[in-house]
Amino acid sequence: FIAFDGPEGVQGAAQAPRECWEKLLGAGGSRVSAVALTPRQNLEGAVVTESTVEQALSSESGGSFAFEAFREKLSRELGRPMLRRDAEVIAKVLKQRRPDATLRALLGQTVKDEQRGGATGPARFLLASAYSSDYAPGAICEAANRAYALSHGYDFECDVLSSQDMLAAIAPRDAFTWYKVLLLRRALESAAQRGHAYVVWIDADAVVLDQATPLEVFLKESGGRDLVIQEDLSPECRVNCGVMII
Repeated sequence: FIAFDGPEGVQGAAQAPRECWEKLLGAGGSRVSAVALTPRQNLEGAVVTESTVEQALSSESGGSFAFEAFREKLSRELGRPMLRRDAEVIAKVLKQRRPDATLRALLGQTVKDEQRGGATGPARFLLASAYSSDYAPGAICEAANRAYALSHGYDFECDVLSSQDMLAAIAPRDAFTWYKVLLLRRALESAAQRGHAYVVWIDADAVVLDQATPLEVFLKESGGRDLVIQEDLSPECRVNCGVMII
């Protein structure tokens, strides 16, 4: 694996003859088994074009649409991970070409399935959160999230400690985010005894805006996975741990 500083390095490497790579790797005691470098039009830093998405979409079958599989396929064709700005272009094209494949349509269909009795029964959730008493947004988000949990019959727990007590609980670590690990570990260890099938972590600055949609919708959408987690807005981090269903 070779990391380049920018598109120019990738272009230069793609144009280098095989002999250059053999000499370079041979000096380090390695050998070249295959070289497959192709200049890409959509390099890091460039947003994927609508025409590229449309071309990839045209090869998809007209039946059921798997968004994750499509995104992985497009990522392989581009030769790089899909980023937030790419997702916005994909969403725009899907809305125009395959409105049935958008997240809103998928979730809407899932809600209809739930109403028709497609669910196996309500799951028992514990929603957990924590914040220090001097953190201003904490109480506002807690009130909204607690109301959401109560309206759907979920359990809700939120630890509110002074900064000193929270840091003392995770000592010798000195970052508040480690309290999330402590609380999650405690909740997971007691989940079976307390009858919780799922533990849901919500950051103290995260708030449930759609109070009507139950968590069961996302579980069904995930296909029964043990961990439901979201992407991050930053290209430097692939996941965001602000909201997790475990």
